[in-house]
Amino acid sequence: MVLSTIVALHQYFGQIGALVQTVQDKASTALVKVDQLSANSDESRKTIEAQRREIRELEESLKELRARIDGQQIPAEPARK
Repeated sequence: MVLSTIVALHQYFGQIGALVQTVQDKASTALVKVDQLSANSDESRKTIEAQRREIRELEESLKELRARIDGQQIPAEPARK
């Protein structure tokens, strides 16, 4: 009776140990994936910010061009036949 209880407890704790190891492995894999997503997110955010800066620069250039055109009052081209 005592021997069977010891064997059963050994199996029980062995299963718990195996489950704990599985959970740790899955948590580690999930953490690696989160780190990769975070790095990709940071890279994407930097790319988006660079594109926004470029858009702002283009908008400023367009404003300057509009101001020049408005200041010069360039006549419209005659209609072509």
